[in-house]
Amino acid sequence: MSRDFSDQPAADTPSTDNRLQQTEARLRELEYLYTHLQQDCETLNSTIVLQNRQIETLRLAVQHLEDRLLEQTDDRTAPDPHTELPPHY
Repeated sequence: MSRDFSDQPAADTPSTDNRLQQTEARLRELEYLYTHLQQDCETLNSTIVLQNRQIETLRLAVQHLEDRLLEQTDDRTAPDPHTELPPHY
């Protein structure tokens, strides 16, 4: 009993080679894009870490300024508006 495989292309026909080349080209393109995405992700991560440090530094500076302002406010007594002369006198 012999089977007729004439409707199926042989393994080394141009259509199979063409599909293999297309698949390899797509794989190379995906690898290229993946590499760039990895680099972009690393860049974004570094940026986020740097910004987090800057935010923490600014938060500490604001806290320090708030503390100084509260100290100055606590040290002063409210002036009596009836006895306190305006600064231009």
